[in-house]
Amino acid sequence: MTALGNTLREFKNLQNLSIWDDIIIGNQGAISLIYAISECTNLSSLTMVLNFKNQLNENDAVFSQLGKLKNLKNLKLFLVYFYNLKQHLIIKKFYQISYLYLNLYKNKIRKGFPLIHKYLEQINLLEKLDLIFSQQNQLDLENESLLNFGDSLEKCSNLKYLTLFFQNFNYNIDYQSFKVLAQELAQIQHLIVLNITMENTKKRKVSLKKYFIRKNKRLIKLYIGSIFSY
Repeated sequence: MTALGNTLREFKNLQNLSIWDDIIIGNQGAISLIYAISECTNLSSLTMVLNFKNQLNENDAVFSQLGKLKNLKNLKLFLVYFYNLKQHLIIKKFYQISYLYLNLYKNKIRKGFPLIHKYLEQINLLEKLDLIFSQQNQLDLENESLLNFGDSLEKCSNLKYLTLFFQNFNYNIDYQSFKVLAQELAQIQHLIVLNITMENTKKRKVSLKKYFIRKNKRLIKLYIGSIFSY
């Protein structure tokens, strides 16, 4: 990764960059790579798949460096064992992005999830959002976290396309909270496509379609489903 970072510094006019890394990387490799990418200031589209060897140090908030990419419109991140989501809120400072794909696989989300929504509402130009949370072990998602998350998505006034996928979560959420979430998402003024999938949950499937249909006549596509493994 260090060598790749050094090479990227020679291509500062790059507009599109995709990095698919099947190799487990350490702290220094990740830091070197991301700092190098931050110098490619003409980038408009960035895709990265990174498999972390260990947890980044608290002072290594390297993803904030990508905030220097003022021309970046499309950002896709697939992070495996990223761990320290609470300290390293990777979407911070990405105010100009119109499409964000964020896949967090086997990460410590329990503390970090409630903080993600605080930054989503700051991305004023966001039109398309895909959030995929995949857990190795089932974690709890509480009523308050879900409702705060929905409230922040409601403030994404330009959002048109929304996909939410939760895998291996234990939902400690009551039926009323799901109804409130439906009402909150229905307030997204320009939302036309909504996909919500909850996989391997312990709770029974909760049908929300009627609430979205009642509240949001603008939707042209709606999918809400649960997938169970036995």
